[in-house]
Amino acid sequence: MTVKEIAELIEEKAPLSLAAEYDNSGMVVETHNDEVNKIVVALDMTAEVIEKAVSENANLIVTHHPIIFSPIKKLKLDVSVTSLVMKAVKNNIAVYSAHTNFDNCSGGIADAIMDALGAYDCEELEEDGCGRVGNVENRKLSDIVRSLTEFTGSSSLRVSGEKDRRIRRIAVINGAGGRDESIIDVLRKKDVGLFVTGEMKHSLALELKANGIAFIDVEHYCAERVFVRLMSAVLKKSGAEIIEFEETNPYEE
Repeated sequence: MTVKEIAELIEEKAPLSLAAEYDNSGMVVETHNDEVNKIVVALDMTAEVIEKAVSENANLIVTHHPIIFSPIKKLKLDVSVTSLVMKAVKNNIAVYSAHTNFDNCSGGIADAIMDALGAYDCEELEEDGCGRVGNVENRKLSDIVRSLTEFTGSSSLRVSGEKDRRIRRIAVINGAGGRDESIIDVLRKKDVGLFVTGEMKHSLALELKANGIAFIDVEHYCAERVFVRLMSAVLKKSGAEIIEFEETNPYEE
């Protein structure tokens, strides 16, 4: 398959129409529309990821987080973002990012977390398709924490709520869902007892606690590292060799 055909394959799974307005999902670095033999899949496009692509002679990198979010006005080698983009172009490596569209699509990251927690009757949490909400079988909060620890591989989940509290309804926003106070109204309307997210702002944590809603702050990287596995499964249909790259947690050496 060519770069363009692989982009179409990804968008068949995660249409760009599902991406948030602020997002920059899609082809971030567009090079020649060559046949693709090797694809590096990663959460982020870091120096290590592009070095891996160069050393493996891969001509496509697929990431979750887009390397370019804000407009670039100058190309400077001493700036991480532009230096990585320039290196990709120099080595004829295309870069595609499936971000909030892959969060929100059927079988995407939010669904994977809900499945790991044994949730059922799941539906979209917000009207724009962001997040999921669903029911669980009256589970203790401590049991849910255990399941989430196993799924994410994180042993440092930040949890608010009594460990013996019984949870019947869970909401998940795997990314930075804990940074907007407006989510409180949504959670209350959906009768959510536990909110799971990848980032939690201090002021929102206080507000959740005041409203009697338990929450778990997973850590962004750990909440979304499953992207590599999920995207690799999608890309196998391309026939290209898939190289999974997972070591991009900025909080670890």
